[in-house]
Amino acid sequence: MRIDAIELYYVTLPLKYPWKTAYGEDSEIHSVLVKAVSGENEGWGETTPFFAPTYSPETAGSVFFLLQQVFGPLLVGEEIETATELNERLAPFKGNPFAKAIHDLSMENGIPAWVGGMLESGIGAGICVELASLTNFTYPGDLFPSERFYAQDLTEPPLVLQPGCVFNVPDVPGTPYKPIQERIDKVTLRHAVVRNN
Repeated sequence: MRIDAIELYYVTLPLKYPWKTAYGEDSEIHSVLVKAVSGENEGWGETTPFFAPTYSPETAGSVFFLLQQVFGPLLVGEEIETATELNERLAPFKGNPFAKAIHDLSMENGIPAWVGGMLESGIGAGICVELASLTNFTYPGDLFPSERFYAQDLTEPPLVLQPGCVFNVPDVPGTPYKPIQERIDKVTLRHAVVRNN
C-alpha cells in the first residue's frame, strides 16, 4: 500500500462540563486527528495529549508538529505492506508504543490487560473499543459513550454503551465510526496536508 497523503487536524473539542484531575482542569480537549490516504482508501487515527504537558510530555501542538515535519514526510509516498514494516520505519524514534504489541506481549506472558482512552472523539474511542475486543483485554475497559463528554461527537454512528456496560464491536472493515468532515472543520485550529513532493 502506498501512502499518498497524510492529512492532519489539530482540533479542540468543547466538553459538556470541565474535566478535573490532579493535573488541572480542562473545558476543551486538544486532540490531533490523522487521515492517511492511499488511492481511494483512507484510514483515521487520533491522539489526545491535551494542550499542555501536564499528563505526559507530549502536547497536541508537539504531536501536530512531529507528524507534519517528521513522521508524515517519512511515510508519504512510500510502499508499506505490513504493520511490521511500518514499525521498522518508526523504530528509530523513542516513545512509540503500539497497543496491539503490548496486548500480544502481555498475552504471551500470561498477564491480563485492559484498554482505556483519554477523552478521544469517536475516531480514537472507536479504535479503543476494537482493541478492547482482543482476547487478552480481560479487565474492564476505561471507555465511554460519545454522549458522556461531548454534545456532538465528530463521528457517526455515536458510540453507545449497551445494557450490561458493553459496547457492540463493529464487524465492518476499516473505520466503523465515520468522521463527519463538517463537524471536524468546525473545531479545527490547524490543518496540514503532507504530500510527496
